[in-house]
Amino acid sequence: MQIEEFDNLLWQHITEMIEGAFEFIGSNKEEVDMIYIYGSMENQNPFFNLFFGINGTIIKIHKVNSVLNRKVDVSDNAMFHLLDIGCKFCLNH
Repeated sequence: MQIEEFDNLLWQHITEMIEGAFEFIGSNKEEVDMIYIYGSMENQNPFFNLFFGINGTIIKIHKVNSVLNRKVDVSDNAMFHLLDIGCKFCLNH
């Protein structure tokens, strides 16, 4: 794989992960300053997580409503769905 092809593919996948995280927080660009994502594969086991910079505070996914004015669905189902997408991404790439 050429460097340019790798760069394009990497940016495509990063964009997909950021878009999923942005949807999770209700596309709230007024309050969300940053989205941090990370993933890894260790011994064939995927790990993916994310956290947010919201209103000047770095916050984990399950606590976003503690700093958001416009609340979002932080049910286990919603969080695990997003984390599952990230883990599947790690497994397939």
